[in-house]
Amino acid sequence: MHDEGLQTKRSTDPEDAKGTDVELEREPPTKRRRLRCPQCAWEPKETDVWSCVCFCVWNTFLTAGVCPACGRHWRETQCHRCSTWSPHLAWYEDEGDEGGKDA
Repeated sequence: MHDEGLQTKRSTDPEDAKGTDVELEREPPTKRRRLRCPQCAWEPKETDVWSCVCFCVWNTFLTAGVCPACGRHWRETQCHRCSTWSPHLAWYEDEGDEGGKDA
């Protein structure tokens, strides 16, 4: 069996799997987040999956970039549409604040 298909779905490059997404962990739990590629604006669905170097396949956004099998914390995520690697945190956008901060 050839593993090249998994390579294009990897959550990140193994060299970048260091540190934690502290800013994401500090977000208020009630804040709504929109997910989209920072490069091409593709919006992943809950059924879209990535794979870890340990071969676990899951939706990386359901665990904030942490592999549920081995616990590896991925700092970058590859887009399924444009294949560009971007920081995992850059995929999260706040949905419109109704109070607005434009003053």
